[in-house]
Amino acid sequence: MNRFFTPHRILECLAFLILAVAFTLSLILPPDSVTWIPAPQITVPVINGLCALFCIMLIIRPGIKALEISILLTQSFFTTWTGYETLGMFLFSALVILLFCYGFFRTHIRQRTIILIAISFICLFGVIPYGIARCVLVYSTLLFMTAFYYAVYTQIKDILSPLLPAQSDKAKVVLPPQGSAINLKECGLSQRQTQILTEYLLTNASYAELADKFIVSISTVKKDMAQALHIFGVKNNEELRFLLSHYRIIQEANPAAPRNIPR
Repeated sequence: MNRFFTPHRILECLAFLILAVAFTLSLILPPDSVTWIPAPQITVPVINGLCALFCIMLIIRPGIKALEISILLTQSFFTTWTGYETLGMFLFSALVILLFCYGFFRTHIRQRTIILIAISFICLFGVIPYGIARCVLVYSTLLFMTAFYYAVYTQIKDILSPLLPAQSDKAKVVLPPQGSAINLKECGLSQRQTQILTEYLLTNASYAELADKFIVSISTVKKDMAQALHIFGVKNNEELRFLLSHYRIIQEANPAAPRNIPR
C-alpha cells in the first residue's frame, strides 16, 4: 500500500479532488459575465472535468510529464480568466517549479525563460476585463512570487553547498575556486570523453542515449565516465554532477561561452 501512495500519487489525488470541486461549482454557480472565455457555462465545466479525468490517468500511471504540464498550464489560464487570478498565478508558478525539477532549463535557459514570461503575460491579459486594480494586483503578485521562489532557491543552494562531495586525495586534478570556468579537456580527458561528460552534465542523458548520440558502445560510455570519476576523485556520477555544478564548463565549439551545469 505504501508503494502505491507515492508523493506523486498523493499530489494527483488532491489535484483530482480540487478539480472535482471546481467542476461541481462550475455547474452550480453562474459564470462570470466579464470573462473572455467563450460560452463559459459550457467551456469551464468541460475543461475542469477533462482535467479531473486526466488526473485519474496520472493516479493510475504517474510520471507522464507532458500530461502534468498540460493540466497545470490549462488550469493556470482558465483559473486566471475566470476571475481567480491569484490562484492562477500560483498554478503557473507551480508549473515553472515542475519544469525546473524536470530539467526544462538545463539547456537554452534564456530562450525558454523568455517563452515562459511571454506565456505568463498572455495568461494575465485575461484579467483586463476585471479592471485596472485587479491587473495591478495580479502583476504585483507575479513579481512577488518570482522574487520569493528565487530567494528560496538561493537559500537552499547556500544550505546544500557544504554538502557537495569533496575530491578525494586520489583525484588527478585540483579544481579552482567555485564559480570559475573550467575546460574539461584540460583536466586530462580525451576529446570524446569531454564530449560525453559535457553532454551528460547538461542533459542527464542515460548511457544508452549517450552511446547513440556519439555512435559508440554503451561499454565505451561506461569506461569514459569511469575515467572521469577517477580524474575528479569522486565515487559516482551524482557526486560528479554535484561537484561540477558550481563551475562553468567551457564548450570546445565556443571557448568564450562557458555553460553552467544544472544543479
